[in-house]
Amino acid sequence: MLQEYIVRSKYDEKKLQSFTYEFSKFFKKYEKKVLKYIEKYSGFKWKEKRITVWLFDGFHESIPDPFFLNVYNYDKEFMLFKFIHLLLHRILLQNGFHRFTRNEFLDKAEFDAILYFITKRISEYFFDKNKIRELCKKSESIEHYKSVWETEQEIEKRWDIRKSTLKDYISSMKLG
Repeated sequence: MLQEYIVRSKYDEKKLQSFTYEFSKFFKKYEKKVLKYIEKYSGFKWKEKRITVWLFDGFHESIPDPFFLNVYNYDKEFMLFKFIHLLLHRILLQNGFHRFTRNEFLDKAEFDAILYFITKRISEYFFDKNKIRELCKKSESIEHYKSVWETEQEIEKRWDIRKSTLKDYISSMKLG
């Protein structure tokens, strides 16, 4: 399912190429479960048979379309955490929920907070609670997203993700 390519590195192309191979092997252990849990918690199905991902090392944030994934100082676990988050964006894009409009009932902070809430839930299948806390803190500092993580905490208190999918949650927001 994952097809990775390397975007020119501004640092060390050989290091990036070697890491791409390492991450590909690392992700293979989780790939099927990650994709399955994204479908489960989002309520949407994958429409792409192959996801092309361009890896790079630099200062820019990752983006889901076109799919550019930062290697984040060559940290495989943090990269997996961010990859899950971007794959959530990706499945929404495939199913007509466009990233840039975010519909009128969701602002940017709440939209990202919802996706980070799901990212945390999926990550619980692969990491212990201390590691997840560390990954969340690292994400907060990299993205300057303190308010997103505060919103994520509020969402965690009011949404029982075991009982309703993201699709259900969004629908209830439209009606409420």
